[in-house]
Amino acid sequence: MNIFLVGAVTVADEKQLAKYKTYMELIQNVKGLETFTNPDKIWEYREKCLKLHKDKTKFEIDHMMTDYDLSMVKQSDVMVCDISMQSIGLGIELGVASMYDKKMIFCYEKGSYVSSMITGTFHKATFIEYESIEDLKEKLSKILKILLKNTRKVKTF
Repeated sequence: MNIFLVGAVTVADEKQLAKYKTYMELIQNVKGLETFTNPDKIWEYREKCLKLHKDKTKFEIDHMMTDYDLSMVKQSDVMVCDISMQSIGLGIELGVASMYDKKMIFCYEKGSYVSSMITGTFHKATFIEYESIEDLKEKLSKILKILLKNTRKVKTF
């Protein structure tokens, strides 16, 4: 199972960015995952592009990064999305995920605004409302283990 962790990054405050580290640790500790992509890997790719393509403009680098990001959406089996903060980039990723009918897990801190476009478009998704980091860890870990278990039951011939 390939997981892609997404959420607001450029507009995120320190608290939100710290949560991504919690997500990353939690997801990496789930045994049986094939690959895991997170916001840090997208930014690492951007830095690599900047070093390798010094002749490119900002817009060309942005285009390369966006292509990479959206290829990760397409390759993922499950997207874990923190929607506690809104982001245009996240909205674009979610639009592409919708086109490819990706399994979605939406996590949001209690009291956060959750767009009706998300709940309406992804009405079959799993939504996790959490009150604390510990609550998030417990709920998300449980959901990921269930997904992984169900994925293993499927056999192809």
